[in-house]
Amino acid sequence: MILGIAVLWLAWQGPSPEAAQHIEAARHAEAEKHFEIAVAEYRKVTELEPASTPAFVSLGQALIEARDYGAAVKPLKRALELDPNSASAHQLLGYALLAQGYPSEAIRHLEKAHEQAALGIAQAETGQFADAIVNLQAALQKRPNDPDLLYYLGRASGLLSKQSIDALLTAYPDSVRAHQSMAENYMVLRQMPETLYALGKAAALEGDSAAAEKAWTTLLSVEREGSLAGQAHFGLAGLYRKVGKTAEADVHMREFQRLRNSAPGVEKQ
Repeated sequence: MILGIAVLWLAWQGPSPEAAQHIEAARHAEAEKHFEIAVAEYRKVTELEPASTPAFVSLGQALIEARDYGAAVKPLKRALELDPNSASAHQLLGYALLAQGYPSEAIRHLEKAHEQAALGIAQAETGQFADAIVNLQAALQKRPNDPDLLYYLGRASGLLSKQSIDALLTAYPDSVRAHQSMAENYMVLRQMPETLYALGKAAALEGDSAAAEKAWTTLLSVEREGSLAGQAHFGLAGLYRKVGKTAEADVHMREFQRLRNSAPGVEKQ
């Protein structure tokens, strides 16, 4: 998930009268959340002002606001060709790359922009959990109780803890601390399927089908019977049917029906 961004009102260095009209139209469209119109207007500005860094940054931002992250990369890279030190271009390019699932590529741009929130998320996605925790905690100081930041901080902290525990169990499997660790984490492990289902449900409600699919398929890899497995199959059937994967949808729907028949507690969610 990508964090929401604030509209960047950039300083323009004396645009032509014609370009200024398109800039004003684009800003009005952004204020009204008509991002496709804003994209078209900013694209005209880049044609009229091909050496203007703010023009390409603004086009990239409008494309991000329109959720066309792939298309945003080209104008933002052009902005950095014109001004390699543009913090706004680095920040937005980092957002666009992260939203497309390229956290490793996003990190260097987010570092240059000093964008700790998105940087922490990218670091969490690439296994740099200790660095992610530092940046996410710093971001939370500025945005207390932000749900995205709290989620990724919890995720990074949990995975860093798991790394430490795995190292302990590998190096000293029969030690007192190893047995203590396994006992303390037993109840957490028992709750994992519930957590995975909840993550999938939340992702589906937000329209993030890829994240929902990942959570539910992971759940089914650890729990193949019971109520949660049935709900995961039902959820996957719905996801696949939406994208035209009828065969996959039918497989999961049959599994849902099988589990519902064998376990009365399995219901549609």
